[in-house]
Amino acid sequence: KPTSYVLLNGTLQEIHWFKQPFGSWFVGDY
Repeated sequence: KPTSYVLLNGTLQEIHWFKQPFGSWFVGDY
């Protein structure tokens, strides 16, 4: 299902973009 794959891929990229600043913040905190 190409549509589901594109939707899932877009969601994963969005989550990655959302977690990037928080990830660096957590790494800096530890």
